[in-house]
Amino acid sequence: MKGDESNAVEDFVESVTGKGTAAADSPESIMPLDYESENLTLVLGNNTLNVTDTLEEQFDFSNDAAWILTATFIIFTMQSGFGLLESGAVSMKNETNIMVKNVVDVVLGGLTYWLFGYALSFGESEWANPFCGWGDFALNPGEETMGPLYTKFFFQLSFATTATTIVSGAIAERWELTRKTSV
Repeated sequence: MKGDESNAVEDFVESVTGKGTAAADSPESIMPLDYESENLTLVLGNNTLNVTDTLEEQFDFSNDAAWILTATFIIFTMQSGFGLLESGAVSMKNETNIMVKNVVDVVLGGLTYWLFGYALSFGESEWANPFCGWGDFALNPGEETMGPLYTKFFFQLSFATTATTIVSGAIAERWELTRKTSV
């Protein structure tokens, strides 16, 4: 097995430099790869590249964030679909009420999820337990954790606000906005 890897390395180095590792001018010219460690370090001439760390840094979070935020956008577009479905299912005089109710659900739902919801779902403090989180009220992460936390926050926010829009569709024409806000 190790011999196959050695041949693969020889072929790679020869394709990059035009000469094999055995015919290298000096040890500084081409260094063999370390097979025992989990890190892959490539040394060509005076240039050293830790390939494992570079790949992990580049692809670890950015690919996840792109897919998570794409899914979040798709979930948020469901809001408009629910609004149109609800306004088509009610009488003409209640269409404006339904659309305003959907906007209020997203705005107030987003605000309350930012203030309390994320903290009760995913808060990390000494009072958190497996059932309920505690901490991170009015989420404001530091610069080093901002990307992953806000990605998770917006993804969960999209589900929370979509759930409230579904409930508002269930009570369409049964509950007016004035009664809903006064309770």
